[in-house]
Amino acid sequence: MRLLRDLLSRQVTVGGALEAALGLFLGYITIGVVVTFFHPQYVQMLATQFDSWMPAGAELAAFGHITMMWPGLLLTNELCMY
Repeated sequence: MRLLRDLLSRQVTVGGALEAALGLFLGYITIGVVVTFFHPQYVQMLATQFDSWMPAGAELAAFGHITMMWPGLLLTNELCMY
């Protein structure tokens, strides 16, 4: 309890908070790119779904979607096919 109270009572600057957020974001994106690299079949499946309503850039949109939503790939076996 004392550790939590000491941790919450520390003052944090805006620059320090932005630096921590940037570090977390870069780590999240790095892991997302690695997961996407090892699962190209999910990018292809999503690109074929996006192709019907977004013909230009469907592959790029699917790559970005899989990269940002990588925790869902770790929780499910298959990509939802709706």
